[in-house]
Amino acid sequence: MLNGINGISILTTILRYECAADELNLIAAYAAKAGGSTAALSAPVSPVTATQALPGSAQRVGLVEFDNFHKSDVQDFLNLFGTGSQISQLSEVNVDGGAGPPGPYEDEVLLDIDAVMSVARGAQVVV
Repeated sequence: MLNGINGISILTTILRYECAADELNLIAAYAAKAGGSTAALSAPVSPVTATQALPGSAQRVGLVEFDNFHKSDVQDFLNLFGTGSQISQLSEVNVDGGAGPPGPYEDEVLLDIDAVMSVARGAQVVV
């Protein structure tokens, strides 16, 4: 098997990226069916005027995750697109004490959060 960085196989890395791309495509397709915009996946975030409703407004999206994350990583992602204030729409509900400190699957949790917050910019996101 081909080895990549830090002993992770190149095939494993490729599969992870394909899974991430599939996940984003599914979210985009769902948002398009629901009347939302998928522009966040292909272009920088455009300013929204006071008369426009953000995609996902008045909606709550729940994400069930089996690892934890650093909220500051989500804040950094949102800041890249100029939507840093959107962090107020993110909340956490720990079940039975939560997952503890972030582990090896933190990147998957962050991908889920970032994808939802990019596509449904007006939604409340509960992890």
